[in-house]
Amino acid sequence: MNDHDTPLPTGFKLTALDEEFRATPHPRLDRLRTEAPTFYDSSLNRYFLTKMKDLKTVLKAKGMRVDPRTSAPESYTRLLTGMPADGSNDYEPAILFQDNPNHRRLRSIVAQAFSLRNVNAWEKRITTITHEIIDGFAQETDIDLVVQFAEQLPFRVIALILGIPPSEHVEFCQWGKDIALSLDPLRTPAQTKQMDHAAEKLQHYIGELAQERRSVPKGDLLTILVNAEEDGARLSVDELIIMTKFLLTAGTLTVASLISSGIYLLLSNTEQLQKLKNNPELMPNAIEEMLRCISPATETQRHCPHDMTLEGGEKLEAGKTICISLLAANHDPDTFPHPDHFDIERKNTKHVSFGDGEHFCLGAQLARLEGRIALQALLERFPNMSLQDDTTTYSGLPVFRTLQTLPLKLQGA
Repeated sequence: MNDHDTPLPTGFKLTALDEEFRATPHPRLDRLRTEAPTFYDSSLNRYFLTKMKDLKTVLKAKGMRVDPRTSAPESYTRLLTGMPADGSNDYEPAILFQDNPNHRRLRSIVAQAFSLRNVNAWEKRITTITHEIIDGFAQETDIDLVVQFAEQLPFRVIALILGIPPSEHVEFCQWGKDIALSLDPLRTPAQTKQMDHAAEKLQHYIGELAQERRSVPKGDLLTILVNAEEDGARLSVDELIIMTKFLLTAGTLTVASLISSGIYLLLSNTEQLQKLKNNPELMPNAIEEMLRCISPATETQRHCPHDMTLEGGEKLEAGKTICISLLAANHDPDTFPHPDHFDIERKNTKHVSFGDGEHFCLGAQLARLEGRIALQALLERFPNMSLQDDTTTYSGLPVFRTLQTLPLKLQGA
């Protein structure tokens, strides 16, 4: 029986909650792109798009919405964001799920903090943290790169640039890890309690620290966020806390995925690794190719206030979630020839791993910087590192593609 004789994959079979999709997503995504590029997934009440041209159409369309409060009552967007079923008035989504004009206001304020100038100013401090963490395991023979490095670095960086005192980094980073449990729909009641406790602690802590920064500004990200304004408006304390939670979840997972999966790609493609060692100036292009291959954030969602028709004639119904597979678009052969081939000299590296359109990721330059510093440091410190085995396991978090473990031999031949 071939693929054409079996039903198209639907529902959780198109998410990391499915073991087979988690391990090898592309066979299913490739099939959908070929047979049903605009697929209505009735199991999760969403349209599922897999082609780059359709992604561009939807993400650049005027009037497209992301706020779950403006989506249909049974939409996938509401399920994904955990919006209360009763439509609670105090529900406030992160900036990623805000519509204009509030999204434009928030983005204008936050963009001031993540300007290229500010990001570049953090380079020396990020480099210092990177080597401090590496020093902690440099004498070991076998390590788990995810647990001992890739997960730690982005949490430490966020804590540092926010201006969290070094003595409080460990507790702050643990709050971040606990709050990240909000992304796991299969978390246990005990984990939910742990998550809620961390969120409460963080809210109190950031509220007090923000008040301090208003009185005594410092040269850190929290001061920038507290004092930045657009048309006379500043971030409220609640908005500041929501932004901090977002940095501690989506921001850290993206960087952890880039670092661990980037090293895995290099060690699994030794000719590309050697090419990079011989030509270190290829690192920026290599980072972009890693992001294309990995797609740390696997999908993004939109819904439109009115029915719309795509270029191919496919109709999308108003209010229903349009789930755009960034992972599939980044492997669209119409855009990237031989998409499953990892090539650090690829000419076209215009991936969509940070999204596209007005919701393009504000932290993209910071993620690139952290990835470059981390990968350069690891390759310089451990030029002979190797994989312990050929097996890898990915997390079951929906929307993110991240390695759970990456066992390495640091002194491998």
